[in-house]
Amino acid sequence: MLRLVNGAWIFLPGVTGTAYLWCPLDINKFTKSDNTDDNKISGGFRILYRDSDAAGNEAQVTARLGYRTPSGHNWAGPEWASAPGVTGNTASYSFLFHDMQPGLYSFQVTLTRTNTIDDPAFSGIDFFHWTPPIPGL
Repeated sequence: MLRLVNGAWIFLPGVTGTAYLWCPLDINKFTKSDNTDDNKISGGFRILYRDSDAAGNEAQVTARLGYRTPSGHNWAGPEWASAPGVTGNTASYSFLFHDMQPGLYSFQVTLTRTNTIDDPAFSGIDFFHWTPPIPGL
């Protein structure tokens, strides 16, 4: 359904529908990012994408963080969706606060298009750290 072109996943010519990508992360409850030992995701993620129909419903990219345990799959936050988006190559930020759980973490990314004219694309996801503003500064 998809092909990788210039670092972005796009639909093959003539193909419509929804494609699912699972992007595994090398993090778990025991990953330590600092000396607080709290193992929280406190910030958000940036998704690099293209929504070729802007505010329309014919093309869309979604992303959602989740983790898998022996008992099943769990979502770790709300779904981010590109519509209404903007055309062109876009970076969007979504805030995410989550206490890490034992399990295998990944993002589920979907690319959807209902016609062969639109050309949504997905290039990647990374995390950023968010520091709350200090009152009075």
